[in-house]
Amino acid sequence: MQTENIGNQLQDEDPTTGLYRREVVFSKLNEILQHKDQSPFVILIEIHRFKQINDGIGPLIGDRVIKGFSKRLLKAAPDDAIVGRMGGDGFAVIVSTKNDIDDLVSTIQEVSHRPFSLGGNVVVVNSSIGISVGPDDGENAYDLIRAADIALHLIDRKSSAVNYFDKEMLDKAQSLQLLENDLRYSVVLEQPDLLNALSSNQFEVYYQPQISTITKLPIGVEALLRWKHPERGFVSPEEFIPVAEEIGVINLLGAWVLKKACADIAHIRTTTNFLDLTVSVNVSPKQLEDISSFVTQVKKALLEFNLPPEALKLEITENTVFNSKRSEILTLAKSDCALFLDDYGTGYSSMNVLRSFPFENIKMDKVFVSDLFVESNDETEKGEKMICAFQSLCNALDLKTTIEGVETKEQAEFLSNLGCDVLQGFYFSKPIPHNELLNYLENIEEGCRNV
Repeated sequence: MQTENIGNQLQDEDPTTGLYRREVVFSKLNEILQHKDQSPFVILIEIHRFKQINDGIGPLIGDRVIKGFSKRLLKAAPDDAIVGRMGGDGFAVIVSTKNDIDDLVSTIQEVSHRPFSLGGNVVVVNSSIGISVGPDDGENAYDLIRAADIALHLIDRKSSAVNYFDKEMLDKAQSLQLLENDLRYSVVLEQPDLLNALSSNQFEVYYQPQISTITKLPIGVEALLRWKHPERGFVSPEEFIPVAEEIGVINLLGAWVLKKACADIAHIRTTTNFLDLTVSVNVSPKQLEDISSFVTQVKKALLEFNLPPEALKLEITENTVFNSKRSEILTLAKSDCALFLDDYGTGYSSMNVLRSFPFENIKMDKVFVSDLFVESNDETEKGEKMICAFQSLCNALDLKTTIEGVETKEQAEFLSNLGCDVLQGFYFSKPIPHNELLNYLENIEEGCRNV
């Protein structure tokens, strides 16, 4: 009988961590919910970037990270907690509402952020946490764990955060699922060929002018993808780009944007006096995973529309640099198109990145400009000082700067006097389609002739 009990115990445990398996967590949570006086907290934890850890230092070290994390989680949890492994990088802790949940969550976050020293490697992990409370958020284990999972996955993926489930999240999750279905249909299922799929005009490229602080004229534009859904109207890129990356269609969309942007800028350079106008295209980290294919796309687009490499700027964010291989970024630089580092100041703000990669231009995120001269408080004063420090750093490194989010004359004058090279924002123009961009440039030409 003792052997049989040991066998049953082993069947209940995840072989790598010794924690309860997913099925056992569901079963034990259902047992708790059968007691009407019980109101359990379900805490789901997901480790960030575990795939990159596995790929970068190998699955053996990856397993040791999982084991180490599991031990820390067990130590942090109360003695009567149910602690389980829900998947490769996912864990669950179930406790009664008698526990101090805020204190427990803080402890879990603290142990999550401690580095692991394994096999000569120092591994730093972060995690996100989703929480639901029974029976309010679900009367059975499936609904309650699903609620915590929805809260977990509605967290901004760039952040380490805690999210408590509420009923509105269910509507948002269902809306995201419909959005995903629509995106698959619009891009993949309706027409296998992306160019034909986009001929329905659901997708369009808009352009936001970039203004030289020296000439006060546009020297470039940023290409921005827009989706005009036949029923939803305009869908924000913040909504559909992450979904496109998740379901694997971002490469198709990115290739189309690249070709469309090159076609439009070639047309502008040959039909207006803005002969040297450039276009900046945002590059997804997913596109860099097949870097040779992407570089081939870039070269073909330039050749097809008879554009020199300097006409095309490739923008990648700080987070893309952090989550991509060094070799991918360096291969991208060999395309002869200038590299722009986008959203500087909102990711890791690593000065080592500025030193290690051949960026031509650093774009400071608009969050530092949005309150400049709008209201006076400590935060805006710090923002002003950070912009000054940012410009001084780029000057010292001989890097050009672009400041996004410029909305007022006062902001534009301050940034120009500071020595920033390029300004972009609603003060000059909102993002506009190609035909409106032509009108915008014609009006500028007319104004120059009348001066």
